[in-house]
Amino acid sequence: MNFGASPWKNVIDDNFFKNDPMLYKILMKKKETYDYIVMDTIQGATKFVYTFTEKDLEYSRLCKCFEEYLYNDKIRDFLNVEYDKTNYLSFEIVKVEPDYCYPIHIDHERKKCTAVVYLYPQESSGTVLYDSNEEYSRTSKWKQKRVFMFTNNSEETYHSYHNDTKTYRYTLNAFLLDADTRFVTN
Repeated sequence: MNFGASPWKNVIDDNFFKNDPMLYKILMKKKETYDYIVMDTIQGATKFVYTFTEKDLEYSRLCKCFEEYLYNDKIRDFLNVEYDKTNYLSFEIVKVEPDYCYPIHIDHERKKCTAVVYLYPQESSGTVLYDSNEEYSRTSKWKQKRVFMFTNNSEETYHSYHNDTKTYRYTLNAFLLDADTRFVTN
């Protein structure tokens, strides 16, 4: 596990599914069959999102995987995130077409903590990080199953992402939300 501070605090672990490797296989097998909605289209390339609900068989398993990080004292202290059962966990598969480029942004304030898990393809571009002046700082290297995690507790967590491949780019996005902020994420 890597604890980074540049340009802002983040945690990277190379296998989000280490305690449930079958879950990764299930997500990969079903990635084409989820009932995606079109979230947006930017310069001709489209972003599709499937948001898991408690009715999905994968939901409780995703919760267990994410909670392993949220209950880790070292991670909670480093990222300054509080987690208890009054919070709500939200999960989505994001599928973006080749050449899709989401602009520099800070996640919505209702997202207390964000985890992006790189799913598919084997090689792609990771999360691009920017400093508080929105100047490029570095890119989190893409590696399948790798989780890139950060809190949204400052005005400095500028980031973006894009698909520089010739195929769809899939990520699993996990969010820690206050219990009263259930919503379809964007």
